[in-house]
Amino acid sequence: MSEDKLRRALSLLSGPSLYVNLDGIRELEGLGEDVPKTLLKHYRQSRGWRARLSCVYFAVPYARTNDDAAKLGIEALNDRSRKVRYRACSLLAYSLREDVLPYLRSMLNHDDSITVADVRAAIECIEAKNHHWFMDRGHTGRVKWTVE
Repeated sequence: MSEDKLRRALSLLSGPSLYVNLDGIRELEGLGEDVPKTLLKHYRQSRGWRARLSCVYFAVPYARTNDDAAKLGIEALNDRSRKVRYRACSLLAYSLREDVLPYLRSMLNHDDSITVADVRAAIECIEAKNHHWFMDRGHTGRVKWTVE
């Protein structure tokens, strides 16, 4: 992928709508397993919360197999935006990676009670090896979280 095309695809991640973001990620999909590395780099450079949120959101499918996706989730735990922190928790919950537990546990004293609830849910998912519980906080078994 040319540098210009890559820059254009990343700029679409900052768009005001998910549909624009989807166009950007479709262009990035040609990078294969390098997508999370590119998203991590873009996350670090992004000023707007929408762009950072998109980076984390689109890294979720790679969370179980790619260290850069996990790094992105860990970094995003400390984001200024509650929405980005929520997505970081969801990414780490989906990853089911035990090596991220210390980072999650360090967030249990966060000032934002909603973030703490999201962190607890992510920890619970990893410990139970059940990512569905992040969306099914009551553990009803009626909510399934499918990531594509």
